[in-house]
Amino acid sequence: MTQVLGGQYEEIYKPGVYEIKIQTFSTQMVQKSSKQMDSYKVGELVRVVNVVKFKQESRIRGQLDDTTWISLKAMDTQKRFVTPCNPGTVEIVDLNTISRQVSGVQIYVTDDRWVERTTWIYDQHTEETFGPLGHARYNYWNVPKGQQISSINVSTKNHKGVDKCRGIEFVTNAGESSGWFGCDDGGISTFDCPAETSIVGLELIMSPICPVIKGVVTAQYLVELRMKEKMASITVTTNDEGPICCSKGHMVTVLCLPINQEKYRCCACEKLPELFSMVKACPDCDEFFCNNHKFKE
Repeated sequence: MTQVLGGQYEEIYKPGVYEIKIQTFSTQMVQKSSKQMDSYKVGELVRVVNVVKFKQESRIRGQLDDTTWISLKAMDTQKRFVTPCNPGTVEIVDLNTISRQVSGVQIYVTDDRWVERTTWIYDQHTEETFGPLGHARYNYWNVPKGQQISSINVSTKNHKGVDKCRGIEFVTNAGESSGWFGCDDGGISTFDCPAETSIVGLELIMSPICPVIKGVVTAQYLVELRMKEKMASITVTTNDEGPICCSKGHMVTVLCLPINQEKYRCCACEKLPELFSMVKACPDCDEFFCNNHKFKE
């Protein structure tokens, strides 16, 4: 059973046969804005021979056996244009258990050169934001290929009685520097991590704008944090209140895949869940319930 807790998962599309679920069209090139070729109606089958993640258009694109391309999934809206016909064609990767690798960082700097927040982009095509959401402009820094962030330098300065992040600089395990984002005219602190791991985020003293950086989040620590969130997402139900649940009274959220759709038939109404929908399941037995049945906590 594939358990997906905490919402941190990714669908990995592989070559195979897919059924069209939303009417779409193929294009001559990988760009969906390129010349349109053939149209495909709901229910038609297509054979995908190559899959790419086309970040520029937030699409997972599949190349068909006639060399044209179609969209398999929109990464920004999570809309799925196809459904796999064979088990294993779409693999679900639980990102909670994966040690993140940073490919780049977005650094949001205000017009008067204070660092407001950072967004860390990972190779697993997920991201984490550290800091408040505001309107600062961002700069993008790519981590050099084959390297990882091993230390950061932080400039902290008092502004109107409040300490704020004045600037930040990233340094890789190969000694390459990103240069300063913001300014380095405050008090400088350096945060390192053990050689066996890497820096993948920041620990902050939060404030409405430009928080103080007090430490770093390592790849191993982020895994431990996400695992704690997974366990916290388990719903414990109370049987004497009458909710539908298994005898153990524990429920988790699971993702319904082609390989387990029949297994996840609702024990209460025997309804099959829709593919890629979330259902309730007991982690200790084979009892499942569709979303039409609510659970009391």
